[in-house]
Amino acid sequence: ITPVALTIVILPFYLDSIGIERYGLIATIWAITSYFSISDLGIGRAVSQRIAKSDGNSEEQKQILGNAFLLNTALGLVGAILLQTTVTYFFTELAKTNSTELRLEAIACTPWIAAMIPVIVFRSTLVGTLQGLQQFKSLGACNIFATTLAQLLPLIAAKTISPSLEVVVAAIFAARCCSLALLGLLTRSALTFIPQIMLSRKTSTELLRYGGWISITALLSPILVV
Repeated sequence: ITPVALTIVILPFYLDSIGIERYGLIATIWAITSYFSISDLGIGRAVSQRIAKSDGNSEEQKQILGNAFLLNTALGLVGAILLQTTVTYFFTELAKTNSTELRLEAIACTPWIAAMIPVIVFRSTLVGTLQGLQQFKSLGACNIFATTLAQLLPLIAAKTISPSLEVVVAAIFAARCCSLALLGLLTRSALTFIPQIMLSRKTSTELLRYGGWISITALLSPILVV
């Protein structure tokens, strides 16, 4: 409720600071990055399921997280490259309908948009870890903090630095990084070991298999309901 109320309250301030066209593009960026969050292939949910079934076995949890982080690295890089290509093409097409200045601003912020994908992918795994460890209160508080910061920091940047898209999107990226750092601290405090990247073909395959089915189900559910 708090994030929704905050969005309604600060919307006029956004429109006043960056204008309706830039805000429309920011909303589009939020939608695009949300769609590309599927690039984690359901690893976060797979981690949640595996951690919950581990019954506190730290060695098993170490295997799960080590392989999940390795997969996150690969999937985050691939997702970032795909998103960079997609948004660059999309914003280049804006030249047909928008001013040259706005188009150049949009193109300039594409690296920041692409950089969000690895952050989103790693965040999914950390969220899954906390869910598997049943740290729901900490996770809920972190989600409220992250959503609030993602709304306020770009507005503050627009007011104090510049209303340009590049500055606002960079602030969104910074907010996501702060959220990831907080999740990392919460996850570390909930674990009895320090997670390290490692490779186990069996564990990675199991994570991808379970996560893949979850992702496919999530994509097909709206179609099946219709």
